[in-house]
Amino acid sequence: EYVLAATRSQERREAFAAALRRHLPGRGGELMNYVEQIEARGELKGRRAGIEQGIEQERRLLRRLAERKFGAEAGLRLSDLLERVADPERLAQVGESIIECATEGELLARVQNGTH
Repeated sequence: EYVLAATRSQERREAFAAALRRHLPGRGGELMNYVEQIEARGELKGRRAGIEQGIEQERRLLRRLAERKFGAEAGLRLSDLLERVADPERLAQVGESIIECATEGELLARVQNGTH
């Protein structure tokens, strides 16, 4: 925890790296590389969580739009279909289909078949 807290700002990162070099001659750079790897993993994990959260929000919005246009049952059915969709472009296409389709059946068929 101290290692990560100490490396949050560039100034602290440089001070931490210098301390490692002083106290662990020959191994300070190795340890700093390890710290950087841990940071990179944390950043990647955070980005993935943010993307997943954004996709889930888009799914909820699409469900609400379908409910508003076609009724609650359509929203539930669409929600079930969208659980398997993780591609933001495909979700955007579903949104366009909600606008373009005249009936619930047409919308659900498009989403099931992947045609937009």
